[in-house]
Amino acid sequence: MKSEYEELTPLLKLLDDPDPEVVTAVQNRILNIGKEAIPFLDKIWKQTDNPVIFKNIDFLIDQIRTRDLKQDFSNWFSDPDTSLIEGCQLLARIQYPELTVDTVRKLIYPIQNKIWLELNQHLTALEKINIFNHFFYDEFGFRLNTENPDLPGNHFINQVLDTFRGNTFSIAMLYILLAQELGLPVYGIKVSVNILLVYHDILFPSPVKKIPSGAGVLFYINPVRKGTVIGYRDLMFYLTQNKLPNGPEQFRASTYQDLISMQLTRLASDYRFYGNQKRANLVDELRLLQAK
Repeated sequence: MKSEYEELTPLLKLLDDPDPEVVTAVQNRILNIGKEAIPFLDKIWKQTDNPVIFKNIDFLIDQIRTRDLKQDFSNWFSDPDTSLIEGCQLLARIQYPELTVDTVRKLIYPIQNKIWLELNQHLTALEKINIFNHFFYDEFGFRLNTENPDLPGNHFINQVLDTFRGNTFSIAMLYILLAQELGLPVYGIKVSVNILLVYHDILFPSPVKKIPSGAGVLFYINPVRKGTVIGYRDLMFYLTQNKLPNGPEQFRASTYQDLISMQLTRLASDYRFYGNQKRANLVDELRLLQAK
């Protein structure tokens, strides 16, 4: 009995059939197989010299990956026990469709391990953050990409870990990820269109929405100012001076879903800035999945 992949070979030859109904039927057959067909499609894509087949395989791979990404985002948004690292990985898959969570963990681990060696339980929260900041900003040199601030690549965690450059969102996300992997109770809060960090007195379980309002906040951290520590009064002064909301909800840690949703909004804007309307529309669709 022939496998599904063996059956694909004669089917793919029909992708340049002059009858559009035949082409549609073949495409639907391959789309039904799903991501398992991608390695085989990649192989044929590299071998073919037929421009029509080449174009159709490109279309099929893009359709399969886009469909899977939407489903994975939908599942992540609705998962009560979601993880931030998976959210960052999903966002990066918009540009790097084969990126896995394991790959992200492997990229993070050397940084995490180097900081971990310098931490101990006898240090105060402030001392731990000072050590963290030293390695994060000084030793590894993570900072904003001021030369190309609107570059879509600034959002993707794998690219940030490779170039040590990011934007306000990706630097904050990476800071939170590393801190929590090290047992530091650092979370994100929304301040207007930016993300500030909050250091709680204990590490709460995921998701963030389980953190009680006003529970044990020690201080706040500005991730794009080399981890500058901010007190409650300083934050209140900033919010008041800039006429921003300063009610109790303003000081609560945001859910991972809300943080990623904020980043998707900015990513769509950055794609449009560079003229990639198709990718911007996709990002808009992904963001709207949070409300479903």
